[in-house]
Amino acid sequence: MITIAIAEKAEEENLAVAAGDLEDIQDQGNGKTMNWRLHSFPLQI
Repeated sequence: MITIAIAEKAEEENLAVAAGDLEDIQDQGNGKTMNWRLHSFPLQI
């Protein structure tokens, strides 16, 4: 399963995994501040 693989990789690399409701995240209209916050999330695959 993909979730198990993600959890195992996170544990191996000592990473945190954040999850939440992403529905309509682009339609919130929060402008530059939300864009900055969204794109400053750490991403490692």
